[in-house]
Amino acid sequence: MFLPRFLKCKYFLFIFAPFLVNLNITAEEFSKLQDSSFLEYKDEYIIDAGDTLFLDFKGLEDIFSGNYVVPQNSFLKLPEIGRIKVKGKTLVQLQDILEAKYSEFLYNPNIELSISNHRDLSISLRGEVNKTGLFFLNYKLEENFNKANLEENRSGFSPQTAPRLFDLIQLAEGITTNADLRNIEVTRKNAEINGGGLVKTKIDLISLLESGNQSVNIILRDGDDVFVPKSEKVLLDQLVSVNRSNLTPDFVDIFVNGNVEKTGLLTLRQGVSLNEAIAAAGGIKSMSGQIEFIRLSRDSEPEKRLISVRKAKKGSRNNPILITGDIIFVRKSLAGKASTVILDYSRPIVNAYGIYKIFE
Repeated sequence: MFLPRFLKCKYFLFIFAPFLVNLNITAEEFSKLQDSSFLEYKDEYIIDAGDTLFLDFKGLEDIFSGNYVVPQNSFLKLPEIGRIKVKGKTLVQLQDILEAKYSEFLYNPNIELSISNHRDLSISLRGEVNKTGLFFLNYKLEENFNKANLEENRSGFSPQTAPRLFDLIQLAEGITTNADLRNIEVTRKNAEINGGGLVKTKIDLISLLESGNQSVNIILRDGDDVFVPKSEKVLLDQLVSVNRSNLTPDFVDIFVNGNVEKTGLLTLRQGVSLNEAIAAAGGIKSMSGQIEFIRLSRDSEPEKRLISVRKAKKGSRNNPILITGDIIFVRKSLAGKASTVILDYSRPIVNAYGIYKIFE
């Protein structure tokens, strides 16, 4: 029985249904599935409206070769053979079809087909992210290229960088408190030549943040569905990793309370220090005592330290650079202490961008 090449991989699990094939595969294999850095790219990339195809007729470059934009009706109008439907085909499929068509009046035609300009992507994002819905992402042009010379590109290689999973979650403004980044589900259309239907995998994005595993930061393709599942409990270790990464926006959320002019949640620029945050809160009032500083540590146990009210070098232990979720409480001195003291604190429920509950 003939099976497409990648269906023979030992990592695949098949569930056959009428007109549908569900394939559960590893993240590494999924990354290869439609990654332009692999030869499989031409077997997997599905052509659709908005793509610009570069047809390179070897030996007839000045006659037939050129860029052809796929219109909304998905039919290309080509020299000599007229209209031909290209939607849903892979580059390899279409190349074989074109060579067969042109062989009717050309001897042994040799056609090289590539994407010189990719269409915009439409990606659905669901689950435990701060913004869900349909996202439209663009391929980014490499340096020294613009739209004008992109249209004139005849190299057969696209000077574009594809958006990746990390980019999508950044665009969604990060994750919620209960997001499980170790089990992100991505579902993708499978090329007809490889059986059609859908292909599905699970992604452990934490391995990218903690160990730099780039294989899990997969290239996204048009029509992908990304689902970030919910954990039954707050995964503090994941939140610490997220808060320390650029998966978060350019701002941090800090909670300041106690003997300061302005208490509550402050949104400040990344790189802000403890003293700068206190200044942003209007400064310390008179008769203030020590500063209580609380941070979630990597082992999920809150780190708590007392800091004397004095000037200190930015980034030092007494004036640390802050991250989202840090808590600053300015105590009153013995002379000024009344009833406002910090007796205890509930374990903060912190997401990548905000704090829902700090003190009882």
